[in-house]
Amino acid sequence: MKVLLLTYFYPYVSNPLRGIFVTKRIEQYKRIGIDYTAIPIGFGEGAIFRFFRQVLGKKSMKPIEKIGNVEYSIVESRGAFPWVLWQITRRLNIKREEEIVKAFSKYLAKKIEESFDVSSYDVIHAHGMYTPPAGLVAKILGERYSKPYLIS
Repeated sequence: MKVLLLTYFYPYVSNPLRGIFVTKRIEQYKRIGIDYTAIPIGFGEGAIFRFFRQVLGKKSMKPIEKIGNVEYSIVESRGAFPWVLWQITRRLNIKREEEIVKAFSKYLAKKIEESFDVSSYDVIHAHGMYTPPAGLVAKILGERYSKPYLIS
C-alpha cells in the first residue's frame, strides 16, 4: 500500500519535536511495510514570509527533511501573499477567510501535483484541519484523482 500523508504538524528547525506523534505514526507505517510520502503542509519560507514572522515574533517553521529514520518530502510553496491576507482577515474579523483558505489549499494541491504522481498513491491521509488545512488539500486531491482520503 502506498500512502500520501499530508500534515500540518511536522518537525521544523526551531522545534524538532513538533508533531512527534505524526513522526511516530510514520515509523509504524514503515514497520509494517507501508510505503509513504509525508508532506509538511505549510506556508513556505520566502523572504516576505520570513519578514512577517520576524515582525510578529514567530519562529521559523522550515521543515526538517529527516528525523530519525523518517523522511519528510518538502514541497516548495512560497505563497506568502495568501498567508499575509489570511492573517489580516483573521485579525480584522473579515468574513473572507474561508475563500482565502480554499484558494491557498488549491495552490498547495497544485504544488503537490507538480512534485508527485498523486495517481500512484492508494490513499491520501491528512492529519489536521488547521490553516492551511491538510484535510482540505487531501479532499481536493482525492476528488481530482478519485482516491480515498481520510482525515485524522
